[in-house]
Amino acid sequence: MPYVIFFIVLLLLVLHLFDIGSCNIDNITILLVVLLFVVPLSGSLKKIKFGDFEAEIQPEEVKKIETEVRDLPQDDTVLPYEIDDIVENIFSTLENDHVLALAKLRIELEKIIFKIIFTQEKEFHKKTLYLAIRYLYSHEIIDKQIIVPIKEVVSICNRAIHGENIKKNVAESIVNIGVDLLKKLHNAFYDLISEPIASEEISLKQRDDFLDSRYHVTTIVSITDSPYTNRYIFSQEQLDQFLDNYNEFAEFLVEIKKIDNSITTHL
Repeated sequence: MPYVIFFIVLLLLVLHLFDIGSCNIDNITILLVVLLFVVPLSGSLKKIKFGDFEAEIQPEEVKKIETEVRDLPQDDTVLPYEIDDIVENIFSTLENDHVLALAKLRIELEKIIFKIIFTQEKEFHKKTLYLAIRYLYSHEIIDKQIIVPIKEVVSICNRAIHGENIKKNVAESIVNIGVDLLKKLHNAFYDLISEPIASEEISLKQRDDFLDSRYHVTTIVSITDSPYTNRYIFSQEQLDQFLDNYNEFAEFLVEIKKIDNSITTHL
């Protein structure tokens, strides 16, 4: 339909210009010329504001990103507890201020993207988020499939932050997509930092010896004005349980050392 109208306007313009064998340029001519250029674009123009131009982020943009994210492989990694707090904070903000929620989402995406890059390049802190995303893509630090939707989500967040209009339901969709991408980025980060720097084959006897051994563990509690160390002696089973619940403790691990089984008290 826009193109049918385009040709009708074009015909009217020609008839008007050559009405009496000469070109008559007046207000009607100018209006027809404007219509000639605007009509083909009318399908993509959703909102126009006279004076300061006001654009609007459209649901079609979100649907495109949703399709891209749907095709990404699923992650089975168990995420740390702090991710739940981050996600809960973003969603709670979404209820009252969807633009602020997008701003928080962008901040969290930026944080984890730079953490991922720091595992490979320590001097990257002076670069922009846009360059960081390009760096991830060009150096293939993580799956390249995830980079495109991340770039698009960040772009929409930036546009909303800088005043482009976005409806709440569209923002909700972007937040849902962004949180999913945020989790995938955290998975990628923990995969990178947990990758061993070397592997060495051991005998079955050595394996059994490690399983039956006891371990001296040293941690530091640093959240008080007077930090202190904690020391433990664990069996392998106790050590596994301790590390499973490690995020719940207000201390950080500084040493694990295999010790003689005869030692049964704290060192």
